[in-house]
Amino acid sequence: MKRIIYDYQNPHIVGKAKGSLKLGRVIVCIVIVALAVALIYILFFRKSGYRCNAKEYFVAVEGRYQTEAEANKAASVLRSKGGGGYIVNDGEYVVIAAAYEEEADAIKVANRYSYA
Repeated sequence: MKRIIYDYQNPHIVGKAKGSLKLGRVIVCIVIVALAVALIYILFFRKSGYRCNAKEYFVAVEGRYQTEAEANKAASVLRSKGGGGYIVNDGEYVVIAAAYEEEADAIKVANRYSYA
């Protein structure tokens, strides 16, 4: 058991390990530098966005609309019926029910839904 000696005239602990303060400063500096490097990487070097492999997809389209409000209304109705209700803007707003790899699957879905 280590003995701790107190000096009541000058309150401090006698026998404190030397060098522990320097080691603490080094550790704090390393952590700060690591956080700064991580932040710089996230802000400048990390790729933003997602890439879709070049592949052909077939979609069942619910309809095309001139305004975003009309497309949102149609998409919400489609979602309530169990469809995807995705909105794509390519000059006009296109509401997509679902996307498939096979054309036959997209045609089956398009024929099954009543979009009225």
